[in-house]
Amino acid sequence: YITGTGFTPEKIKIENENLKVVKADVSALDEVAAVCKGADAVISAFNPGWNNPDIYDETIKVYLTIIDGVKKAGVNRFLMVGGAGSLFIAPGLRLMDSGEVPENILPGVKALGEFYLNFLKKEKEIELQKKHLDTTSCLSTFIQSISLKLMLRFQEVTLQLVLGYV
Repeated sequence: YITGTGFTPEKIKIENENLKVVKADVSALDEVAAVCKGADAVISAFNPGWNNPDIYDETIKVYLTIIDGVKKAGVNRFLMVGGAGSLFIAPGLRLMDSGEVPENILPGVKALGEFYLNFLKKEKEIELQKKHLDTTSCLSTFIQSISLKLMLRFQEVTLQLVLGYV
C-alpha cells in the first residue's frame, strides 16, 4: 500500500483502498521516520512553496531531514521529484544556470538542483531511483508549465502510477 503525507493531506484527492493519507511534519526527523517505517521506498515531492522567501534554505534543510528520517526508518530506496535544474541542457550548462528559468522560481529550482548534486548524489546508504530524461524535448515544457498546480498534479499522477491506475 501507499502512504501519502504532508502538512496538508486534504490536498490528496485520490481515494484507493491501498492509499493511506496521514498528516506529518516533514521537517521533524522523528515524524519522517515514523511515517517511513516499514516502507519499501519513499517518494518525496517536498516544496516549501514557490513564494516562500526562504525556499532555498528551507528546501535544503528539510530534504536533509527527510533523508535522515528515511535512513532512520531503515528504508533504502528514495526518489526525489524535482531537481530538473540540475539537468544539463548543453555541454557544461545546467538548466538552473542557463538564464531560462524565471527569476521568481529560480531559488527553489536551484535548491532542488543543488540538493541533488551536492547531497543526494553522494548518498551511500540509500539506493537512488534515477530516471533519465530527454532534456531537449522536456526543457521548454518544464519552463513554461512549472507551477504549484503542476507540482500537485505531478504528485497525483505519481500516486496513480504507483497504485497502478496508469
